[in-house]
Amino acid sequence: MKKLTDFLTLNGRFSLNTPGSKVKGVAEQNSERLQKDYLLLFQLMRDHRMLRLRVQGDTHTYQTMLLEVNTDEGYLLIDEPFPFDGILNGDFRQNVVLEYEREGFTTVISSVVEMRIEEGSDKYFRLEWPKIEEQQRRKQYRLPMTQHWKNSASLSGLVDQQANAILDLSSSGIRIAFEGDQMETVYAGACLEDVCLHLQGCEPMVLTLDITHCHYDLNVDTGKVQTTVAGARFVGLDYQEHQAIQRFILSVQRIARRRELDQQVMAA
Repeated sequence: MKKLTDFLTLNGRFSLNTPGSKVKGVAEQNSERLQKDYLLLFQLMRDHRMLRLRVQGDTHTYQTMLLEVNTDEGYLLIDEPFPFDGILNGDFRQNVVLEYEREGFTTVISSVVEMRIEEGSDKYFRLEWPKIEEQQRRKQYRLPMTQHWKNSASLSGLVDQQANAILDLSSSGIRIAFEGDQMETVYAGACLEDVCLHLQGCEPMVLTLDITHCHYDLNVDTGKVQTTVAGARFVGLDYQEHQAIQRFILSVQRIARRRELDQQVMAA
């Protein structure tokens, strides 16, 4: 079996011998780390993953996509950040952080803007080869809303995003799948107000969803967005409502555990 380095080199995606390569020295010192970083970045690019973007000195959060991962010259290419307000200039170096969340961890990609590239009305930004690290994010247990529990929790009041499903729930936040392309209203930094959370056995709770991260799943055949998946934290919950969500989660966990034990007894 060929080594990963050989495979990537043969496919022109990983060059340790390119003259003048900015990543050559890094690769020689720590090729295993570079391979891991490359594969992570390549997957983000291939999956059209929406990334949160923050610029040093600015308090706003933006979204962008990774368009190119170039190991020969040691740079990344990203799309113009959304919302479009000109935060990235490209005429001078700016420190930026790209983030995305998966399975309770936040991947933090730190880099510097090298230049702006314009093609007609489109703008792209070239970044230096980044530093990548993972940070554990969640402190509260997040309950997966599987088939058994999908009817016990729901959201209403989302005027522009009626078709939705709760994917998981914690006492501090939620992850939701919206049907179709909701990019105009559901993006990192957006706030969805006057949303009502319904949990079985609890009074309805009116709150605000602060969208912390978001990605869009594309239909392979049409190239169009078929699902918008967003993570959000709860804003506006009082102590009693917070406790009610925790009790709901504990109740579901107990029922799930009982079912698991019953199945073990029946199988014995």
